[in-house]
Amino acid sequence: MSVESPPWSRNTKLVVALSLVAALFGLLIYFRRLFLPLLLAFLLAYLLYSPAYFLSTRLRLSWRLAVTLIYLLILAALIGFLTWGGISLVSQFQNLLDLLQNSLQKLPEFFRGLTQGSFAFGPLSFDFSRFGMSNLSDQLLGAAQSLLGRLTSVLGAIASETAIFLGWTLFVLVISYFLLVESGGLRDAMLRIEVPRYQADMKRLMQEIEYIWSAFWRGQLIVVGLTVLLYSLLLSIFGVRYWLGLAFVAGIARLLPYIGPTVNWTLLFLAAYFQDYKLFGLSPLVYTLLVLGSAILMDQVLDNFISPKIIGESLKIHPAAILVGALIAANLLGVIGVLIAAPLVAMTRVILRYLVRKLFDLPPWPETEPPLPSPSPLISTARLQRFIHSFRKKEKST
Repeated sequence: MSVESPPWSRNTKLVVALSLVAALFGLLIYFRRLFLPLLLAFLLAYLLYSPAYFLSTRLRLSWRLAVTLIYLLILAALIGFLTWGGISLVSQFQNLLDLLQNSLQKLPEFFRGLTQGSFAFGPLSFDFSRFGMSNLSDQLLGAAQSLLGRLTSVLGAIASETAIFLGWTLFVLVISYFLLVESGGLRDAMLRIEVPRYQADMKRLMQEIEYIWSAFWRGQLIVVGLTVLLYSLLLSIFGVRYWLGLAFVAGIARLLPYIGPTVNWTLLFLAAYFQDYKLFGLSPLVYTLLVLGSAILMDQVLDNFISPKIIGESLKIHPAAILVGALIAANLLGVIGVLIAAPLVAMTRVILRYLVRKLFDLPPWPETEPPLPSPSPLISTARLQRFIHSFRKKEKST
């Protein structure tokens, strides 16, 4: 004989809900080192769903085989990168670290020469010793040493913890593989949140969050990769030492507004000014200004023409909010938290907006809000199909 379970009172529900929230936050704090890799694994599985679905449907492969082929390609690309450029990149980071440490010792002499000397640019000459800028030079020196000291510690951690980083990368790949392969080709099977009477709200929330992360990863990966490529060409043409490491720093710097470009330009200035080789035998200051001016011009082109075209205003987050979120994420998640600060802030805004509107008995999704667009991939499926069709047509004609 079945006994009906008695319903809980409102106070019991409140106590249980608060206990669950407290337990969840306690687990997140205690296992915070695992939280970020698990989040990255889930996001990677979500992003690789579309390529796996394309292979499975177009090539008529089983879902497990299609997912396995994609991860084998990723693993082969990762091994190729490590054998071709990984060792060189680590050595460049280490050499760049040595350059920064040597530059810190030379900065006082540089600032004294800058504030007490005279410079001529064609018919114009400037004598800075008349302006009494010694106090300003001391303040600039202190700020530069503090900034470069922190950056030196970050680069040192990256260069010394390469093995740990590779271990976590393998962990993310393995977890994301099992998440994707066990989904059976159903995107919703990777993460199911079932709340009675709130299935529609949960589905809409997941759509919003999926759009945020998809737009961020697809757009930012393209912009960062393009930045690394352009900086590699520019710095190698100018003959700047450690151009590969500086190009990667420039690409990563694009993820952090305001501070990222400032750190990037400071590194470029030091690397160009204190190296022995100067293009066309130019003076150190002129050569450095030429390199720095070209880099600033390239960043302006990327910011005003390329980034808006690729990313657009998909996240709709003010750069100042991203900067504050990066500082908070750095304390909680470390360096990786800085890199994913923008989508974390956007996701937090979506969840808080839903909670606030529900607290005030407002519709959680304003009717005037336009429907979510689909994040446009770099190469659309329709365009790829037209290309394959035209290629086959030309092949038959010949």
